[in-house]
Amino acid sequence: APGKTVEGLKGVRRVRTSRAGCPGGRQCRVVASSGVQSDETPCSSPVLQPPTSPTGAAPVPPPCQTVSFTVTPLGGTEGLFAANSTVSMDARGALSLEVAGQMIGSAAFQISLADSLGGTSNLHRLEVQVLLVNKRPSFETVNIVVDPAAWQPRQEAIFAYGVTAGENEDDVQASGLSFSFEYDNPELFVGAFPELRVEVRGGQRVGVIYFSTNQIATGGSTFRNIVLSDTATNSAEDGSFADSFPGNFSFSIKDSNTAPSFVPLFDVVVSENSGMTTFEGFATQISKGQGAGESSQVVDFSLSSVELVSSAVGSSADGLLSPPEGFFALYRNGTLRLQPAQYRSGTFRVFVKVQDDGGLADGGVDTSFVPFLLTVSAVDAPPSFSVARSDGVILVREATSLEPRELPSVLFLSQEIIDSRGPGGVSFTVNVVSNSGLFASPPQAFADGVVGGSLLLSLQPLVTGDATVT
Repeated sequence: APGKTVEGLKGVRRVRTSRAGCPGGRQCRVVASSGVQSDETPCSSPVLQPPTSPTGAAPVPPPCQTVSFTVTPLGGTEGLFAANSTVSMDARGALSLEVAGQMIGSAAFQISLADSLGGTSNLHRLEVQVLLVNKRPSFETVNIVVDPAAWQPRQEAIFAYGVTAGENEDDVQASGLSFSFEYDNPELFVGAFPELRVEVRGGQRVGVIYFSTNQIATGGSTFRNIVLSDTATNSAEDGSFADSFPGNFSFSIKDSNTAPSFVPLFDVVVSENSGMTTFEGFATQISKGQGAGESSQVVDFSLSSVELVSSAVGSSADGLLSPPEGFFALYRNGTLRLQPAQYRSGTFRVFVKVQDDGGLADGGVDTSFVPFLLTVSAVDAPPSFSVARSDGVILVREATSLEPRELPSVLFLSQEIIDSRGPGGVSFTVNVVSNSGLFASPPQAFADGVVGGSLLLSLQPLVTGDATVT
């Protein structure tokens, strides 16, 4: 039979594939056209009826024919095709092959066509080139809600998971991944513009946003048209894509309660044992919080704690402004009233608790602590004591010798010596007003420790009578 015709097998056929092989695991297909000679009938076509012979004999239809291809490898890149696979071409001229994963390269084949009656075509050489196709990068976004209670000057949050340079792409491409994006409400951010970066966290590649907001900021922003790009280039001709499909996410700051505050106008100075003192306008810039909806809140003040800063006489901060001797009150109009406990002096740091009624929902803060200095200036108050009997009479027996006689505190004093400096700095002066002859030497009084004192008498032996002593 005459040679068969084959069209479309000349030149080079290119197969586009990713590093994973042909798409979806299917065989890659290259189509060429084939057919029988024009005067022959393929079996898939209707049989043509020739005209009736003049003798009237029945016409004899020509036999139909089938065609088949033979594909012979001529060599090429080793391992280019999957193991245990063959390259073949069916009767329609469809070339079937399976490219191995992670492989690119080329291979040449010799192809011939034969029909069922023994006719053959000329030999044709076909080269198949397997080219790398860049797969589209991808990622999945999540919305971000910022807790104002965890505010820092520069913050970060994960906005994207599953970040990849594309199906089975290598680390070189992944190292060049970057985001481009748009966002609204730029007034929400301060300092440097928000940044979207690709980072590895916990062994997984993720998208991280870095941002700065005002500590009292509220509201939100929408990040849109977020595109992840690798280092390749887009090519519509071979189906390569360097850019992901666009994504978006919402960014919002919780509108939770913020802490109230105030600013002390001055440090407080009072005198020791000065009693109750009022300071109007002490608390200034009273704030109910920085949130937009906090103006209707109620703010109250209370004493939190007092600590001693310094004291020349060893005063204690315990109970300084607490009942029963001390008092503290700071009113909503900013007026301060206080009374330090008696016989205390020094410098103290007072902490005021400021609390609103906004609550703690969604990470809210309803309390702050504001310090101020309280100085209680020392005043030397006169000491005092009382004698044992309310009538001021002390009865003693007449002396039988000149030996001095000491009357202990229990007979001499009815209460301890009171002085703001303590009993260590106290001394007695004794004067005889009348009947000084009753005494062999002038009486003496001594402070006795912390709680009292004693009286030392030297009486004339065997002398009795009354004497007035101050």
